[in-house]
Amino acid sequence: MTSLFNSFLYYGGRCIQGVLLVVALYLFILLVFIHITQVIPLYYLQYPLIVSIVLTLLSLYLISFFVIMYIRTVFTKHLDTVPTSKLCEYFDGDLVNSPYISCETCQCLKPFRCHHCQICDCCIYRMDHHCIWVGQCIGIHNIRFFFLFISSLSLSLLLGAITTYPLPFSTSIKLLFTFECVLGSALFIFAFGHFLMIVTNQTSLEISSNIIDYIHQPSHLRRFITPYDLGISTNIHQILRFASYWELFNPFSKQVSCDPMKVIVSREYMMYCDCLSEENEQNQ
Repeated sequence: MTSLFNSFLYYGGRCIQGVLLVVALYLFILLVFIHITQVIPLYYLQYPLIVSIVLTLLSLYLISFFVIMYIRTVFTKHLDTVPTSKLCEYFDGDLVNSPYISCETCQCLKPFRCHHCQICDCCIYRMDHHCIWVGQCIGIHNIRFFFLFISSLSLSLLLGAITTYPLPFSTSIKLLFTFECVLGSALFIFAFGHFLMIVTNQTSLEISSNIIDYIHQPSHLRRFITPYDLGISTNIHQILRFASYWELFNPFSKQVSCDPMKVIVSREYMMYCDCLSEENEQNQ
């Protein structure tokens, strides 16, 4: 029964994401076409020349930026997980008693923060979620491109809505304004949520688990501590993988290399776990 469900999820998920990819591409092309052919020319009739030029350049930059980020999100390959035979390089001891979790599908031990995706049919380092809109899992190797994609797209849509509002409304511009307001607001909230997870070094899967752990802890020990939170600056550099902040505005900049096997647990979380262990020993 489990095999049948996994098979349905695998093929059904791929069919659905194929359709949604076509829909997403169609909406992107339609949005860009209307904005370039109808909205930008109206800037020069409604606004002063210098303002129109700035808005035109900013619009074209944001459009090209989110398109490139989308492409890099889709086509960035996830590295294969380290074979069980090589995990001893990261864990000094018997792997049978190691903290690594066994993946029943891949038949190997999973490193920390690694999860198996039923649709991609592989284990993903620091998996956040599987995004059917990009047809790809979001993990350590493409989280930067995905975050910059949804951020730049939301800003592009909101900028378009703000600059479109004073313009003479034709039917197409009314539809564009409505679309930009609704989708831009939704994406901005989504991007802000991912920003909060980045600054606290969490994934969508981990934050759900952390909330459940918080609820089930005794009230006097209840603290929302994330295991991998190393401070805002360190978290941002570790996840977005850049050498200098200007690289985040360059759509062609390369990511700083990293070893996804080397996961650092915060000292605060280790102290918190020691506190819980002492509490459990006292209760026994």
